[in-house]
Amino acid sequence: MKVRTLAPWFALLSAALLMGCGPKPTEAPKDAETKPEEQATKAPDPSEIPENLKHGGFKFYGLDSTAEETYELDRNGVKLEGAQKAVFAGMVDGKATFTIERSAGLSDLGNETLEVREDGIYLVKSGENTVDPAVLSLPKDPKVGDSWPVSAQFTGPTGEKVSIKATQKVTKQEKLTTKAGDFDCLVVTMSGELTSGDKKSPVTGTSWYASGVGTVKLTVTSKDADGKPTSYSVTLIKRG
Repeated sequence: MKVRTLAPWFALLSAALLMGCGPKPTEAPKDAETKPEEQATKAPDPSEIPENLKHGGFKFYGLDSTAEETYELDRNGVKLEGAQKAVFAGMVDGKATFTIERSAGLSDLGNETLEVREDGIYLVKSGENTVDPAVLSLPKDPKVGDSWPVSAQFTGPTGEKVSIKATQKVTKQEKLTTKAGDFDCLVVTMSGELTSGDKKSPVTGTSWYASGVGTVKLTVTSKDADGKPTSYSVTLIKRG
């Protein structure tokens, strides 16, 4: 298992950082006469989100911000810059859906789809892969000492089934300084194991979340297909 494939999925697992598509516009019948202004699909309005979903997890995940943030991706010493933003995709069955859109140096991490539920933020899709079952990324009111299990599976790049079992925990509050400034963060760690076929690989990660900002930094370590240690980090370097 290569970290390139697994990293973006975990990135969504634990923070924020970093993803899915909203509903497709409904096409007008070809034989119908439609005015140009009627052809445009109205974008979902964030004001539709009820107050009970705008909880602490919503704010720490940065879903109350429409800004496009710039990050530096460092994969085993190779550095790239890219951007990402959270886009509200509408309300579905009482849940607010969001797409984390990435571009430039973050584009190969793929987009992700999130659901904001009353009890927290859930990752439901990473790239083209549906996460089954949806994974709790942050509870509704995250605080130091909170922990929760992760158990899910998705499909790898060659069609293989990949599963993860892990535990996430809010370990502390910490001030973190990056090129983008100083941030008061909630630190969430993850420790577990990824399984693909008969191969197992330990995976650990740490995410720093700031309320109203989202993911400030994310680090992940694992092993590649040859058993060699591999790692990547994503760090906020410029506010939108």
